[in-house]
Amino acid sequence: MKIELKKFRTTLIFRQTGREAYSAFLPSWGDEFLSKLLDRFEDRLLLKKSDNPSVQATIEILEQVSNKKFKFVV
Repeated sequence: MKIELKKFRTTLIFRQTGREAYSAFLPSWGDEFLSKLLDRFEDRLLLKKSDNPSVQATIEILEQVSNKKFKFVV
């Protein structure tokens, strides 16, 4: 497994940033909830974009693991 820290932030000095990175690294909640929704509703599931780095990283990880893409509200 390769973890690219640059995906979380360019400056890694704050505790909050570390918490967000760790949360994104362990996307079990997202996998149990979002992946199941995607499996059930497929193209009808639309997510709202988030500026939160841990949310973005979690979505990216889930897409890589499932080989499926989430759709976002435009």
